[in-house]
Amino acid sequence: MWNSRHFLRFTLWLTLLVPVIITPALAQKPHLWIGTITDGPWDRDQMILATFENEIRASVGNSHDVEFPDEKQLNGDWTSNGVKVALNELLADPEVDVIITLGLVSSYEAVKMKTLAKPVIATQVVAPEFLKVSSKQVGLEYVSGISNLSYITVRGLDLVQKMGIFREIVPYSRLTFLFMESLESLFPTLEAEIRRELAPLADVDVILVGDSLGSALAALSPTVEAVILTPLPQLTPADYGRLLNILRDMRLPTFTLGNRSDIALGVMAGLISAEQTDLLARRTASNIREILDGKNAGNLPVDLPVDESLILNIEVAAAVGIPFDQGPGAEAQKAKMAQSAKASASMSAITDEEAPQLQLSPDKTEETRQLEERLIREVQRRIVRLSSLTAFDGISFSVTGSKVTLLGHAWRPALKNDAERAVSQIEGADVESHIEVLPTSSFDDDIRARAYVAIYGHSSLGRYAPGAGFSGFDRQRLFSDLTRFGLESAQQVQGVHPIHIIVKNGNVALVGMVNNNLDRQIAKTQVQTLSGVFSVENHLQTHTGN
Repeated sequence: MWNSRHFLRFTLWLTLLVPVIITPALAQKPHLWIGTITDGPWDRDQMILATFENEIRASVGNSHDVEFPDEKQLNGDWTSNGVKVALNELLADPEVDVIITLGLVSSYEAVKMKTLAKPVIATQVVAPEFLKVSSKQVGLEYVSGISNLSYITVRGLDLVQKMGIFREIVPYSRLTFLFMESLESLFPTLEAEIRRELAPLADVDVILVGDSLGSALAALSPTVEAVILTPLPQLTPADYGRLLNILRDMRLPTFTLGNRSDIALGVMAGLISAEQTDLLARRTASNIREILDGKNAGNLPVDLPVDESLILNIEVAAAVGIPFDQGPGAEAQKAKMAQSAKASASMSAITDEEAPQLQLSPDKTEETRQLEERLIREVQRRIVRLSSLTAFDGISFSVTGSKVTLLGHAWRPALKNDAERAVSQIEGADVESHIEVLPTSSFDDDIRARAYVAIYGHSSLGRYAPGAGFSGFDRQRLFSDLTRFGLESAQQVQGVHPIHIIVKNGNVALVGMVNNNLDRQIAKTQVQTLSGVFSVENHLQTHTGN
């Protein structure tokens, strides 16, 4: 029989044991098993997958034990049927919680499915209008509208715009596109669609490239004037390098619609996003976080806006007979192309309709033209580098001979003083300043904070934000930080912004540059709906001049 001493000893032992037994169970995080599908084995697969793993673990690793089991990382062996088999395998696998498709073919096969048993995120949906991919408009955003399906489509300049910019470099009339062979079964009308889209610019040929160069090179027309390279993952790195060398030896200008690394490998030019893989990974991680919070994947925004920069390989250009001088004239030439592409955020820092152009009056002397060109470049360079410049300032200027007139609005007196001082130090500049310092107002500052979040936190305008934009959670945190720590201490609002928000006594003016009229209207609508805003003047320009 137990006496009180035995009972006390047992109770003490049990008290010590219970935390050992229970605490690990309480501390254990739920598992999140992720399966991925690539189109086929590719030398860049591991690098891309590592980027996605890092972003997803950083986003949800505090709440879930994220696993990417090797046996759940599949590929379609470069065929649509192979991709379908991999998709069905992961959909039927009870251990897999979320599926991510990382290739063009696998993403398109995913979005074609109308019934999905678990969340699928298709990260490589290019030109959804061509494939008639499912979409549903909710407010100003588009979603898939299919339960458990989230896809991502990158929104930059469209194909016609890109080809028009390339035409400023090479005045072609006949183009050849090189596409991965596995797209043929997925998109049999590809060549017809490309021909139709680019009919106003050029005659178009499409060549499908598999894992061998011979047939592709044999199909090149002797009258082709430029070659457009899309991602060709079926080629080995050695064969891809050989392809670029052969095209260069044939003196054919090449343009890439793929990766920034293509320029270093030997492609002449490209309009590309510097961090597209990173942006896709971040959006995917944000989508997974939203799904874990209870949102249906079919209700998540699909557009991922990006900034595309015009990149040139000067050496390759010279090799194919398109030399770019290294003197002052080259800077003006490259600046003109960058302006046409609207590719650099710094090009849009001089924001309103009074911003100067490099095309100068023909009646001016050569000496005056050179002076004005130099002043334009130097004034712009100095203004965009001012540490006091923010999203709430709008500084522009005009140049006539040696006279530089500074215009616009400064949120704080420091910017006006910094701009005047910096420009006055330019040799040969006669500076006149008409910069207006905006009145100090906590009411206006509140509008500035809310307008900044409303514009740069919007899914369609996130491309213009420093970094990769903001998720719904980030928007709330951003506004909290702006109001808690003050606008002047916020790193996000510092520096060059394509959209500048000028607030004076509750009246807002938007100045700057966006890619299209839809973005222009969205920005205005976002600000119009804010409480306390009396009026909104929309002076945003687009690359079409509207």
